[in-house]
Amino acid sequence: MATGQYPLHRFFHTYIGATIITVATALIFFAALKLASRVKLPNLFQWQSLNSFPIWLGAAVGSYSHIVFDSVMHSDIVPLLPFSETNVLYQFVSLGELHLFCVFAALSGVVIIGIRRLLNAKHTD
Repeated sequence: MATGQYPLHRFFHTYIGATIITVATALIFFAALKLASRVKLPNLFQWQSLNSFPIWLGAAVGSYSHIVFDSVMHSDIVPLLPFSETNVLYQFVSLGELHLFCVFAALSGVVIIGIRRLLNAKHTD
């Protein structure tokens, strides 16, 4: 983006690139867990108690959903490279609908976190 070269979305906006990002993200998370066992780090949302499944799942969902959402909204994404140069998801839904979905997903996440905190508070009383 800084150089203005087209296309803006390149290798890491493909599913192969997202797979590499998934692995890198999970490995960095595991390194942070190891560091947290030696150095006091904030434990917001109890991230230090996660086991490997939610770490891998979160990294994968984050990486691949990013590709899906960007595929819908950006014409220069070719998510299936090197197998295909098409982007069948481009404008699959309108940008407004995509943004509404993201807002709904965020609000749902906030509600779920709130419910979990309430349930945990009741169990500790």
